[in-house]
Amino acid sequence: MHVADRLFRHLGIKGDLRCEDLFQSSFPEGSFDVVYSLGVVEHFDNPKLVVEHHLRLLRPGGVGLIAIPNYGGLYGQLQSWLDPANLSLHNLTIMNSTALKALASGPDVDRVEAYSFGRVNAWLLSLDAKIPRPLAHGFQYLANAVGLIQPFDIGPICPLLVVEFHKRDR
Repeated sequence: MHVADRLFRHLGIKGDLRCEDLFQSSFPEGSFDVVYSLGVVEHFDNPKLVVEHHLRLLRPGGVGLIAIPNYGGLYGQLQSWLDPANLSLHNLTIMNSTALKALASGPDVDRVEAYSFGRVNAWLLSLDAKIPRPLAHGFQYLANAVGLIQPFDIGPICPLLVVEFHKRDR
């Protein structure tokens, strides 16, 4: 946290940074307007519990955003060839829009949307597991440069799946 504290001071930002267990958070329920996570829930056998903790931290009317790598399609097929051990660390059963929507649905949720997001991103792949590192990184930089000029999201090559949910106003 020292780096983050220094960055906050440098930027003149007041922040309350904590490194905590999501399941034993010191934040009271309903503390946040927005709760966001990237690359977390797909590492749990029961991601529904993780999403429920996101929901508990939201105030009524708040928005939850959870993004996971899009290993349910092309990226997953490539990663299974490149680095199956890394891919096995991910809960692939939730890597589609229907499963993500189901994770975030419930009586306290007003609206749920799930969608693919982002431009082509080769950093999601462990290319250096099969290709020499300089060549792998060169390809990743080139692919990501293409992503910078890609004019719009194309579902099958979007690197992320996102579920957005709105906590019901009481």
